[in-house]
Amino acid sequence: MKLQIVAGAAALTSAGAFALSTALLASPVYASCSSSARAGVDWSGCRKIAKYLQDQDLSGANLERTNLSRTNMKNAKLTKASLKRADISKTILRKADMRGANLEKAVGMRAFMEEAKLNSANLQKIELYRAQLKAADLSKSNLVGAQLGRSNLTAANLDGANVRYANLARTDLRLASFKETDFTDAYFFRTRLEGIDLTAAKGLTQVQLDLACGDAQTKLPTGLKPGKQWPCE
Repeated sequence: MKLQIVAGAAALTSAGAFALSTALLASPVYASCSSSARAGVDWSGCRKIAKYLQDQDLSGANLERTNLSRTNMKNAKLTKASLKRADISKTILRKADMRGANLEKAVGMRAFMEEAKLNSANLQKIELYRAQLKAADLSKSNLVGAQLGRSNLTAANLDGANVRYANLARTDLRLASFKETDFTDAYFFRTRLEGIDLTAAKGLTQVQLDLACGDAQTKLPTGLKPGKQWPCE
């Protein structure tokens, strides 16, 4: 009888341990906002405002919904990191390596992203009003529905980028490159196109050009002509 009781208790203990381990495995893993900066770190939903993260390796990091506003991330490595819906307003990302990163629906008003590497990055529906993207590499990036009003993209590389439905109102695109760039249904109100070569761009219409600001040096695809108000005053 005693042996049966002991055996039953052992069975219950074993079953309880199995149930506990199963529950632990099924439990969600929450971000640790106190974790040190490192590749693959999970800071999702954390507040990292005005931090110093220059030169840090955050490749593959989970930064979804993370507040990174006013943080210094110059030269940071963010390859394939997820910054979906992150706040990068006034964040310093100069020369940051963000190749293949996901910035879908991120907010980056007045962000400093000069010379950033954003090739093949997902910037769909990102909000980058008045952002600084001078000489940034946006080749083959997804900018569908991006809000780029009044941003500075002078000398940027947008070769092969998908810019469909993007807002380019008053955006400065002078000296930028647009080989195979898709501008279908993008909004061009007073967009700065002076002196640039658009002959290899796709999806451009006369309506867009009539809204934009070019000059005699702006090169256009076959069948299109300078806008009615060129050069803009």
